[in-house]
Amino acid sequence: MTVPRRALIVVDAQMEYFDGPMAIQHPPREESLAHITRALQVAAEQDIPVVMVQHELGEGAPVFAPGSTGYPLHPELEQLDNRQWKQVVKGYGSVFAGTDVADWLRERGVDTVTIVGYMTNNCDLATAVEAEGLGFAAEILSDATGAIHLANEAGQVSA
Repeated sequence: MTVPRRALIVVDAQMEYFDGPMAIQHPPREESLAHITRALQVAAEQDIPVVMVQHELGEGAPVFAPGSTGYPLHPELEQLDNRQWKQVVKGYGSVFAGTDVADWLRERGVDTVTIVGYMTNNCDLATAVEAEGLGFAAEILSDATGAIHLANEAGQVSA
């Protein structure tokens, strides 16, 4: 068995999930943010490639609109040394859909992606599922992710 060659993928750790109706409900967002920050520190210490992803729905969208107060990364992430990060903007749940992330990872010999960020039940899951189809092993750090309460005409589920 070979040692995995990992990359850390930080999914949508944007202000949209800290303020307003999209605020992460579980685990507490400041705790998950601390774990995301720690994962980034370990990645830097271990020379693990990092992909920092932001979701964008376009100008005028009710959420994830460029220029809105919810669009930027959390300030704690913005202040970190990001010169080595691959920064990506996505418009779908998976970080792979419509981006060059898979090719970038392959160029670096990555075979395993470690996923942190938001939301556990949407973009994190979509990324993990698509990673498998692209030939990457996927792991999610559950204490470095988060979800919101969901409700529709069929019912509701807590985060």
